[in-house]
Amino acid sequence: MTLTSRRPRYADVAATLALVIAMGGTAYAALPKNAVGAKQIKAGAVRAAEIKTGAVRSAEIRDGAVGAQDLATGSVGTVDVQDGGVTGSDVAGRTLGVRHFEGAEAVVDVSAVINQDECVPVTVSVPGAEVGQAVLLTPQESWTSFAVGLQAARVSGPNQVTLYVCSSEVGQISIGKTFRVVTLG
Repeated sequence: MTLTSRRPRYADVAATLALVIAMGGTAYAALPKNAVGAKQIKAGAVRAAEIKTGAVRSAEIRDGAVGAQDLATGSVGTVDVQDGGVTGSDVAGRTLGVRHFEGAEAVVDVSAVINQDECVPVTVSVPGAEVGQAVLLTPQESWTSFAVGLQAARVSGPNQVTLYVCSSEVGQISIGKTFRVVTLG
């Protein structure tokens, strides 16, 4: 029997190519949406680098799954916490002090001339004070006068704290005292 050489037909080439691809190609499975979940993924199989930024929202994390040890220093700020998101029961005892809330601090001289039964506003410069912060005043020296009082101080503008000095003493008095001013918030 003689073998005659003949030219391959297009159909033979296409069939052979299809067979080679089918035998050695890759597999592709079409899965319905959300078919792969936590039960199908091995523990530790997905790393942080493989998760797109913003792909995981707080609603998708179970309560208690992320602790302080899982967060980088400074990665969560006050703008990231919703109002009421942290309560006293969420904070361990003796872990927060005034230094955690302190905004600005300055030592200022308060001087005023006050008439009897009058309150005079006194504005002092406190670099870093921001509107909305609370104010804490502490006299730097002893203060024995019961005729002079202070009313609530407030941050009245950027870098400014206004306090009201009041007198119940007969006639006009002059006051000159040094205070430590701390803004909180």
